[in-house]
Amino acid sequence: MPTLAYKGRALVYFTASKKHLSFYPSEWAIEEFADRLTDYTTTKHAIQFTVAKPLPDALIEELVTYHARQIDAGRQQ
Repeated sequence: MPTLAYKGRALVYFTASKKHLSFYPSEWAIEEFADRLTDYTTTKHAIQFTVAKPLPDALIEELVTYHARQIDAGRQQ
């Protein structure tokens, strides 16, 4: 699973399956932005989307930035 790291910790993961792609920004980020993810299938750790209905770039940026700030604040899993 491709992973981007930040300060020695996993920041985001990506996966692809036959029917959808999944983006793993962190459980905390998914909880924080739940109101903006209602059009997507989510699990505790992942946001599922398709090529036909991608995640908006601005939302991806906000999810990643939020998780990075949580890491900066010392939040543990």
